[in-house]
Amino acid sequence: MPVCNSLSSRRFTIAVGVLIVILSVMPSSGLPSYGIRFADKIVHIVMYLAFTVAFLVDGFCRIGRICLSSRSLWQVATIAIALGVAMEAVQWALPYRTASIYDIVANTIGTALGIFAIFTIHLISNKHK
Repeated sequence: MPVCNSLSSRRFTIAVGVLIVILSVMPSSGLPSYGIRFADKIVHIVMYLAFTVAFLVDGFCRIGRICLSSRSLWQVATIAIALGVAMEAVQWALPYRTASIYDIVANTIGTALGIFAIFTIHLISNKHK
């Protein structure tokens, strides 16, 4: 399967990544409060799950299936986790934000769930062919 390496083929990945950066650096007073316990951790999980899925799907030309390799899975895991750690480091440096190891854990859980979801879909789609 041909891999699309151009930035235009990664539009959704870039959009989710930019959203993660914006939400990570804006003052927390500007973020919505849902009144749900651990809502911020759920948001972290969902955002990194979306980033991971976008990264794995966006990189491939749309010809009906996703071709995964262990290299691509490790690559996306490394990039997503590095992004999560970097955003927490940036938050640590900002006077109006706080960094949290629990946010890094939530980011990593989201990344793992994204890889698991895509890998499962890939296995199911290949089983039916």
